[in-house]
Amino acid sequence: MRKMAFVAEYLANGYDAKAAYMSVFPRASARSAMTTGPALLKSDACQDILNQVRSNVMEKMEISEERILQEIACLAFVDLTTLYTDAGELLPISEMPEHARRAISGLETSDGPLGTTLRKLKVESKRGALELLGKNLKMFTDRTEISGEMTLAQCVADLDKRKAKESEPQDEMFE
Repeated sequence: MRKMAFVAEYLANGYDAKAAYMSVFPRASARSAMTTGPALLKSDACQDILNQVRSNVMEKMEISEERILQEIACLAFVDLTTLYTDAGELLPISEMPEHARRAISGLETSDGPLGTTLRKLKVESKRGALELLGKNLKMFTDRTEISGEMTLAQCVADLDKRKAKESEPQDEMFE
């Protein structure tokens, strides 16, 4: 019961294990709370409670790996021409396709010359989104190719040679 209260305090106070510990165990000293709070947080019971809370929040907010990948894909594959009319005017936001609106990170409106309105549109990084998708697909993993054969006996013999070489006395450069 106290572990659940500790986790609730931890989440409520901005992820401060010491403060959460002091709140649940008011007789504890600040010094003991500094070490015991983080240790309690690492316990299996507290980690299970935290994971359950996170899972509930993600479910409630409809956050899933699939949804996150869909959002990244919107950023990566947005066609900016869908944000404009055939005459080159920026569409009102309500008329922009939803997948394109998701890529917009900012919109500035200011008064221009001769009573015109200037609208500056900022779109999220296409390159960053493509990198995230590529990493998720493991397209960019570094691979090292090792060729040849080596037996376990050869590995042990090689290790023994290295150890022997390291244990040899080194000549002093300056006597």
